[in-house]
Amino acid sequence: MIYRFQEFELDLDTCELRRDGKLVGIEPQVFALLHLLVENHDRLVTKDEIIEKIWDGRFISEAAISSRIRAVRKALGDDSKKQRYLRTHYKRGLRFQIKPTLLSRSRVLSEKGQQTDAEPVLTTLKPSIAVLPFTALNELCELKSISDAFPHDLIVALSRLRWLSVVARGSSFKFRGDDQDIIEIGKVLGVSYCLSGSVEMIGPRLSINVELASATSGKLVWAERFVADVQNIFDLREQIIARCLVELELNISKNEARSAHSAEPTTLDTWTNFHTGLQLYYHFNDADNQKAINLFEHASRIDSTFCRAHAALSSAYFQKAFYKYDGKRTKNILPCREAAMRAFELDPLDPFACYAMGRVFWLTQDVKESAEWFEQATSLSPSYSHGHYAYSWAQIVLGRSSDALDRAEEAMKLSPLDPFLASMQWIKACALMDMEKLEEAVLWSERAARSPRSTIVMPLLALVANQAAENRPGAEFWARRLRDRSPSINKDDIFQMMPFQNPNLRHLFQHNLERLGF
Repeated sequence: MIYRFQEFELDLDTCELRRDGKLVGIEPQVFALLHLLVENHDRLVTKDEIIEKIWDGRFISEAAISSRIRAVRKALGDDSKKQRYLRTHYKRGLRFQIKPTLLSRSRVLSEKGQQTDAEPVLTTLKPSIAVLPFTALNELCELKSISDAFPHDLIVALSRLRWLSVVARGSSFKFRGDDQDIIEIGKVLGVSYCLSGSVEMIGPRLSINVELASATSGKLVWAERFVADVQNIFDLREQIIARCLVELELNISKNEARSAHSAEPTTLDTWTNFHTGLQLYYHFNDADNQKAINLFEHASRIDSTFCRAHAALSSAYFQKAFYKYDGKRTKNILPCREAAMRAFELDPLDPFACYAMGRVFWLTQDVKESAEWFEQATSLSPSYSHGHYAYSWAQIVLGRSSDALDRAEEAMKLSPLDPFLASMQWIKACALMDMEKLEEAVLWSERAARSPRSTIVMPLLALVANQAAENRPGAEFWARRLRDRSPSINKDDIFQMMPFQNPNLRHLFQHNLERLGF
């Protein structure tokens, strides 16, 4: 990395100071002091900090410190009277007065018409992100601390994600201010995404804006505004972290898949195959699910140790078995199980692997075992919406409607635009129907059934809920929709997909389906 200020360049890779391209002689300790001051240009650097960073906290005389400061000024053509670059704050410390620009080596060399040995490349194939310090839009001391505290907490939370590489605070916090060049930051830090934001006080309320941008194109990928009373700042913090964890996984995956569309198929790497496959998998139909299987298999062949490719492959085989796309449910359980076991073997701490294992037991109707795996997934990642959704399914089947409702609502809160949103709404409707809240059950079942990602279980519940509420026209409408989608469906198929151990729900489904001729 290179800091540029006026006619100077401070090259951290070569430990050189250049003025108009010409080398300026400087001792290593003097270079280190200049680096410390330039890097912290936005604040005062105290004498104690200088001693700690430059002399490792050893006792040092005032004369020695003054000597190094004079050497820095001399190298910059400055002195204690002009104080053009370094301003002395009596008995407090020093401050570098010029705001530098942090550049990548490739950009500096290209400006000079020189060839670089190689373009900067990402250090890993998986998506990578830099969380930048937020910008305080009001001149309040409290906001300045919040503008660092929130992104710091996000870095800590994101670093727990197994699929994302996160740049450390020490590097990403060098880029302050709302005028940063996202593409340049991407080159300097070697990341594919940047998360930035702003903090503002509006009366008694705190407003925080968060933005995710592609560091390759500079385009905005996702943005959200969060507002709360300042006394609820800790609740707001939890809300922002949880929402960011979910939205990043969904939106980065979508963006990676979009980027892959313009690439040659033979050049697609492991992660690109994975993300492209996920988008096809979420279409919930036979043809696209098979394409997803092919992509996940290809990703796992490129890198056999890639846990998430195996977990995704298991999920695609789950979909194939659950909906009997080829009429061979039992046959597809085996590859579903093998891929899930391989994913868990590779990374037992990845919630996606635990989720995949739980869905294997979903297919074999060992619901209690599946619930334990889903609970493990959410224990590893409390913001994992799919884990909460799957756990809520297990609870509704086991007859624990209150728990199912709570978890389904938690999943929807975490991911309000989730690909599995219709499934979450379906579970909520089931729970409400079991609680005899039939009007609400009809509302939520029809909302799920009208979703673009609706599957055959959604109109099935809509017809049962309407029939239970004695709305015969509504029930007949959804019965026709169900038969249009699956002409041969029967009660055995239905209870294989939904092996209710809840006597009340099982009776509601069986009785009302019989009333409609199923």
